[in-house]
Amino acid sequence: MNTAKVLRLVDGDPIRKRGISILMDWDMDDVKKRLVHDEGITWEEAGALEAEYKRFIAIIIANPGPRFPISKQVDPFWHAHLMFTRDYAEMCSKVNNGVFIHHQPMTEKQDAVEVRANYFSSTLPEYQRMFGDPNPKYWPTVGFVHCSFKCSD
Repeated sequence: MNTAKVLRLVDGDPIRKRGISILMDWDMDDVKKRLVHDEGITWEEAGALEAEYKRFIAIIIANPGPRFPISKQVDPFWHAHLMFTRDYAEMCSKVNNGVFIHHQPMTEKQDAVEVRANYFSSTLPEYQRMFGDPNPKYWPTVGFVHCSFKCSD
C-alpha cells in the first residue's frame, strides 16, 4: 500500500494525516484470526482483506460527510472487526478524531438502489484517486454492495 501517496492527499489536514498513519499501523491480527477460524480463509487472504478494509476506512477518514458503501467482499472484515467492540471503538476514536464510524446496513429496497449508485459514483472513484485501480476481486466494478457507513458523535 502506498501510504506516502495517501498521506500527501491529506497533507493540509494534520488530524486526518495522523489518523491515517495510525490506521495503517493498527494491529488487526485478532480480527484476521477470527476470519481464518470462522470463515476458513487463509492467513494470506485475511491479510489482503485487512489491507482493503484499511483502505476503505482511510477513504472515510479523508472524506468526512459523504457515505461510502463498502463492497460485499470487504464487508466481512468490517463485521469481524466490529465483534471486537473495544478495539473497534478505540480505533475509530484514534483514527477519526474521536468520531465513531457506524456500520449502516441497508434496510429497504430503495436503500439498495442508492447504496449501489453511491458505490459506483463515490467509493470506486475515491479508491482510485487515493490508491490507484482497485483490485476487482475485492472492489468489483459490476455487481452489488451491502452497506455504507455513517459517522456521528
